[in-house]
Amino acid sequence: MPVSGHHQERERRFATPAGFLRLEELVREHRRVRWSLGAAVALLGLPLLYLAARQEERQAPKPPEMHLVVRKPRMTKPFEFEKRRMPKRQMTRQVSAAKPDLARRPQLRRTDLIGKIKTFRFDVGSGAELGLEVVQPEVQRQAITSAKEPEKRISMQEEFLDLEALDIGKYKGLVIQDPADKQNISGFVYLALVWGNDFKPATQRAITELVEAINNFTQIRAEVDEHLFLDSRDIFRSPFVYLTVDQAFDPTQREIENLGSYLRNGGFALVENARPDIEYGPAEASLRQLLKAALGRDARFQVIPNSHPLYHSFFDFEDGPPPQQTQGAYGAGPEVPYLESIYLGDRLVVVFSNKAYGKAWEKEYRNEPQLQIGVNLVVYALTQQGSIAQQQIDYYKEASQ
Repeated sequence: MPVSGHHQERERRFATPAGFLRLEELVREHRRVRWSLGAAVALLGLPLLYLAARQEERQAPKPPEMHLVVRKPRMTKPFEFEKRRMPKRQMTRQVSAAKPDLARRPQLRRTDLIGKIKTFRFDVGSGAELGLEVVQPEVQRQAITSAKEPEKRISMQEEFLDLEALDIGKYKGLVIQDPADKQNISGFVYLALVWGNDFKPATQRAITELVEAINNFTQIRAEVDEHLFLDSRDIFRSPFVYLTVDQAFDPTQREIENLGSYLRNGGFALVENARPDIEYGPAEASLRQLLKAALGRDARFQVIPNSHPLYHSFFDFEDGPPPQQTQGAYGAGPEVPYLESIYLGDRLVVVFSNKAYGKAWEKEYRNEPQLQIGVNLVVYALTQQGSIAQQQIDYYKEASQ
């Protein structure tokens, strides 16, 4: 067998699958794939490079805005109107027939501002007989001279004022007092508790008991009035207001201004701390701060001496104000032996009390001294020169001259 044939036979005998591969073709195929892949990358990369190189102007986003929406308050309770029919006030005049004064002794009338004058009374002798004749009464004229001293005179024009006729709802208090007899006082007064937007009275039956005491002890006709609010204009008709609290409160600006204007225009206020068991507690601090805000620099607290006319305006308290009742609802506290005052000029406008008299007024027994000092406070407020009640008396006095 020739060599070439032998060689071919050997190749067939030892042939493998790898022997059929052609390296040149594989290399050429590999190069073709690489060029195709490079062309594809170039085609896809050029747009990306273009987009990356392009600088587009973009507007900055607007900052977030916050809108405040104020919603109307919702009422938790239904709002209702209450209609009440107010009765019309009727003016009535009482007319009484004069009766003959038989055998009555001469009576001394009050003199006027002129001084000593002569007044006349008639004594009628009843000498009538049965028959047809007309009997003429025998008239005896007697002259009487007043012995009052000039400083104890009382105006006849004030005496002739019909205070009952002036009680038409316009005024809350008018009185006339005899300077020779301090307990000879007559007139009318309406008393009410003072309420506020952030406080209510601590003793709501105190005014009722004080009104009853005034009617029992004096000739003044006292009545309980409707609630009096500190920011109302109705306060300017009241010659006496009673403000008492037992806890802290925050007054409104309208209440502060209204109280200050009221005190500067003739008003009188009894301001009382209903918790004297707490020394300078929240209630007392709020009351003092209210007075300082209402009167500014004029709110200077002073101790009222035992010789002050307040303690002798109707009843006499030689030893000063009566003590507070130690059997109070909150127990015994430090006893304050005096009352404090605030003056505007020569007029006493505020009496500040740490004695809780209102709680004593509400009791039904063993409270007569506390009720009597309450009567003194009301009488002093009504008769003090420059008070709201005296301003009205002076007005009618000048009008009648």
